[in-house]
Amino acid sequence: MPLADLIELARGLGWRVLHFSTADQREWDDFESTWRAGQQEWLLQHPEDPRATEVREELDDRLREYVGIYRGVLGLAYFVLGR
Repeated sequence: MPLADLIELARGLGWRVLHFSTADQREWDDFESTWRAGQQEWLLQHPEDPRATEVREELDDRLREYVGIYRGVLGLAYFVLGR
């Protein structure tokens, strides 16, 4: 959804937009990498856990999808709203 539409949606629901900012590609990469890093650390510490295969597959899929499909497509915006 375009940023202007998000703002209008918030306003239409009775919120005032007090502040907003958007994430750039570096921040989005950091967000994705940080999420994966936590899962990777768990996987390295628990390689024999029954959930390890599922976690490994999810990490591989997420990285493949991020780099190959939606990196540069998705955006992230932060809003501070008030009434």
